[in-house]
Amino acid sequence: MTFDVNTLKRLAYFLANTDMSELVEAGVITEGNNDQWKRFNHDFDVFVIKLPDDRRQKLCDLINDRLGLRASVLEAAE
Repeated sequence: MTFDVNTLKRLAYFLANTDMSELVEAGVITEGNNDQWKRFNHDFDVFVIKLPDDRRQKLCDLINDRLGLRASVLEAAE
């Protein structure tokens, strides 16, 4: 997969339209952790860097699902 302008736009929509409950449900942040939520919204790069590997993978899974990228990878492997 190549990262293109459409993927970049879809990622921006993901960042702008993801709410705290989705991140909690996916196991990316803990419920009620406003510091993590603020960092996600205002300092995404640091948020990603500071996430433990298992939670970073959960964030990747959530993004892939929302952007429809996981299905593309699975289809390409077939």
